[in-house]
Amino acid sequence: AGWHAWRPAHLHLKISAPGYQLITSQLYFKGDEHVGDDIASA
Repeated sequence: AGWHAWRPAHLHLKISAPGYQLITSQLYFKGDEHVGDDIASA
């Protein structure tokens, strides 16, 4: 199929403060072999 099921190493972050909207993000690590072809960004 030309794709794989592997995700690059990453952390999920949820940042909140009173009076502000919750932000959910991901932090990826430079050098991981799957950063350039992460299936979640398809």
